[in-house]
Amino acid sequence: SRSPRGRSDDAWTDANIEAFQRRFPGVELVLDAPRTTARIATMVKNRLLALLPGFARHIAGFEVPGIDPNFRALKTRHPDARFLVNYADGVAQLNGVPVDRVTVETHDIQSVKWRKTNAKRPTDLAVMLRMRQEIGALNAVAGLVAITKHEANFFESMLTGPRIFSIPIYGEEHLRVTPLPRPDAFAHDFLFAASDNRFNVRGLMNFVNQNQSWLASYKVGVCGRI
Repeated sequence: SRSPRGRSDDAWTDANIEAFQRRFPGVELVLDAPRTTARIATMVKNRLLALLPGFARHIAGFEVPGIDPNFRALKTRHPDARFLVNYADGVAQLNGVPVDRVTVETHDIQSVKWRKTNAKRPTDLAVMLRMRQEIGALNAVAGLVAITKHEANFFESMLTGPRIFSIPIYGEEHLRVTPLPRPDAFAHDFLFAASDNRFNVRGLMNFVNQNQSWLASYKVGVCGRI
């Protein structure tokens, strides 16, 4: 992780490091301080991915010397390591990692999320370039994990390189569910758990506003930063 220590909201503090070590004993935490050269290298790689997605394997796997010394030491100690990355943008942040050893957890179609967040038209050049960047990077990696089936279907229709999985995928053996004893009463009939992403807020409000006629007789709990 390229993370500063102590000041910004996403900084790793001593307390964070201690909590990580308690929660994940035996797991090595590697931190590299963010450098301007690292940010520039990532930006350049992403621009090149948008312009030349066919060369994504070479662009994403290129190593800029000296920007992530601790990460480079990790790669030296574990030359056959596999990497699980969040979002397509993370592919360009991995400095000098062969993309055939990278699996990406997409969570969203990132370019579509960016278009909605910034209220852009689907045909805007900026949207098209972000889509090319995302598709180019994802097409070069070994595997892709989508959080929903419809997103997995989208990537299956757009990509030819990685193996594509969606969560959840259940086989027949998982469909045989053993019913649990039902308690006499629940505190809530529905529980909505979500982050403070604006689309979660919008989705909850639309759900409530469009279903008031029958929802009023139920208790709905909301948890998370939403």
